[in-house]
Amino acid sequence: MCNQCQEKKLIFPCLEAFRLGIDLPSVHMVFYEYFLKSCVGDAEWKETCLSVQDDLDSRTKPMSNRPLEAFSMIMLVNNYMVWLLAAKKNLGDELITDYDDEFTRGSRKYYPEDMLRDVEVDLIDLPEGDEYEFDLEEEEKLLVGPTEERYAALRDRRLETLKKVREQASENEQYKDLLKELEKHKQEMEQQDEGTDIETPPMVVPEKSMEERRREQREIMKRFKVFTSNDSDSNYKGWSRDTPTIQIQMVKKLKQNELKYQQFWAAYRMNYRVRNERTPRKRKAVQDEPEFDEMELYGENTIIKTIKI
Repeated sequence: MCNQCQEKKLIFPCLEAFRLGIDLPSVHMVFYEYFLKSCVGDAEWKETCLSVQDDLDSRTKPMSNRPLEAFSMIMLVNNYMVWLLAAKKNLGDELITDYDDEFTRGSRKYYPEDMLRDVEVDLIDLPEGDEYEFDLEEEEKLLVGPTEERYAALRDRRLETLKKVREQASENEQYKDLLKELEKHKQEMEQQDEGTDIETPPMVVPEKSMEERRREQREIMKRFKVFTSNDSDSNYKGWSRDTPTIQIQMVKKLKQNELKYQQFWAAYRMNYRVRNERTPRKRKAVQDEPEFDEMELYGENTIIKTIKI
């Protein structure tokens, strides 16, 4: 995902945008595409997206269980700055994010816009007690293209929300700390370049010094991780004591937006089908993933998969 942003000159979403969840549906679709899908498994994800019928249940059913979705967000929040630091070390200033200022972002396109093929997502906030009336015509209204009358208003509303998110992101202390680490890394690289100059012999780094550097890198990773930092508890398999409570709170919040999520699930499935129709490619055979009714986060059956961005 970071490489795509660098290659196509797109803006990478900040953590604050991801944490808004369904209140910023275009970014939430990116979360589903890259993070929740990785936890669910490609085969099961493809099945739930493509095997739909002309009925309410198949098009608006959940993409995963609620504890797993909450855990996916916890994984993203915990690792976001570590992943971003690694990406920025590799890609340098060519990777532009929401954390950069308006001048640096320039006229670049936002990554969710590119992924969604420039459509806007129109989710209706329903009064409490109302039910979501679903039919094929209503489904088509969830995704609005540039030629439709509602498009400009929806785009303006999203950009206004994104403006507030970027203002909040500019005060992120972790990102300020990340910039300091990037500056240290840049200085180290410059020193190494000086050491490999033709007129001077290569700089030899003692083995002990390399071990110290590895230790420093581990400490840096701990500092940037929110839920598995130095205060983690062995009773929770390396996670902080607050993590179970936070996950429960996330699950409750997800359940509060059930009607709005039904619209979101229908919109995501529709966009997923369109994107897969437009980008045909040969795929390797994928074995079916096992099904899990519940996610045991802190037991022996904890499921953790590597997620790359």
